[in-house]
Amino acid sequence: GPLLLHTDMIPMAWAFPLDGAPSAFAAEPWGSQAISVAGGNLTLQGSNRLYLIRGAPDGGRRPWSALTYRRLHLRGKRLRFTVDVSRVPCGCNAAVYLVAMPQGGGTDAGYCDIVTAPWCTEVDLLEANSHALNAAIHTRQGHGASGWCNSDGCAYNVGQAGGGRFGAGGLIDTRRPFTVRATFPAEGGLTVSLSQGESNLPTLDSSLHGNTPHGPHPVRAADLHSLGEAIDAGLVLVTSLWTDSSGSMAWLNGQCRERCDLSTASFQLGQIEVVRLRPLPAAPPPPPPPA
Repeated sequence: GPLLLHTDMIPMAWAFPLDGAPSAFAAEPWGSQAISVAGGNLTLQGSNRLYLIRGAPDGGRRPWSALTYRRLHLRGKRLRFTVDVSRVPCGCNAAVYLVAMPQGGGTDAGYCDIVTAPWCTEVDLLEANSHALNAAIHTRQGHGASGWCNSDGCAYNVGQAGGGRFGAGGLIDTRRPFTVRATFPAEGGLTVSLSQGESNLPTLDSSLHGNTPHGPHPVRAADLHSLGEAIDAGLVLVTSLWTDSSGSMAWLNGQCRERCDLSTASFQLGQIEVVRLRPLPAAPPPPPPPA
């Protein structure tokens, strides 16, 4: 008889226009599917992973082979979005990131990141809960502060060590939504910053966070080259809500008394936009030679 795709293998999609173009987020069928879109915000509750796709499906199920990822070409541009992690407790991870994954098809999404097999370049713009936030570049596998953007990443963490800059009542107060800006200059590299009202907090900076134990050090040229290749090929925007096997996420938030309960955790992602950076002003012409 004909091959039937079980509905539990086929993703659901929720329309989410971006830059005036029809697009949507398609969710892995293994997730909770507790997902909604209202007022320009995507809300995830429970374990989920979603991908930005082209077109605007009507909410019905379509096989992966019928979906096309929307690839973001971000060189010389800024990706901006807002998040609300007030309902993401310690031990949970609300993530918004970019991966150089191939086009999906067949019976699965074709997902990859820095720890899958096969792996692909991953740029974590935000892995966060209400206590801490991490941003990282990953262009190769491996571990340790080796000076390479490996699985541990050329990364920056805020909140794990306290300090009042990120968290409930902090400079970035996680009881309220905040904005994330990821800037991809035309000449290469990446910076990520957070803002909320009049408060601004720089996080990841490829000119400073090169994964060494010796303080500020730029990302190596080879890793910047790999990042640039991925940016130019187009990256897929992914968002997820998850926890690790221990439910503690100690690498993200340090030690907490709380443990993650994904069934009650939720976060919002909205106001996604891509804007072109203004070119740097041209150097003034040299003065004319004296007569």
